[in-house]
Amino acid sequence: MLLETLFAIILKAAVTGAVAGAVIALICLNWDRIVAFMTGNTALKNSDIDNIGFSLQEKLHTGEYKTVYGIFNTRHQQVLAAESVASQQIDGQVAAAHHQNPLVVFPN
Repeated sequence: MLLETLFAIILKAAVTGAVAGAVIALICLNWDRIVAFMTGNTALKNSDIDNIGFSLQEKLHTGEYKTVYGIFNTRHQQVLAAESVASQQIDGQVAAAHHQNPLVVFPN
C-alpha cells in the first residue's frame, strides 16, 4: 500500500512539475549521480524516520527517460527534495534498479 501511495504522489508531483529541485537534461543518467544526490541529502533523510529515498523513472514514447529521485516523507506524504532528469540514455545500474518497477525505494 505504501508503494502505491508513494508512486501516486510522486508521479502526480512529477507530472505537474510540483517536485521542488533541479530540472536537468543529460545525455546519459548514471547511478553515481543518484547516489551523490542521496549522499548529499543524508542529513535530511536521517532527520526523520519517515523520510525515505526514492527514484521514479518513466520511459517516454520518444525513447528518452524522465527520472525523478529524492527524499519523501511518508507521514506527511510530501517530497522534501528532488531532482528531475531528462536523459537520452541510462546506464546499466539505473536500468537494473528500475527493471522490475518504475519506483525504487532506497533502504534506510
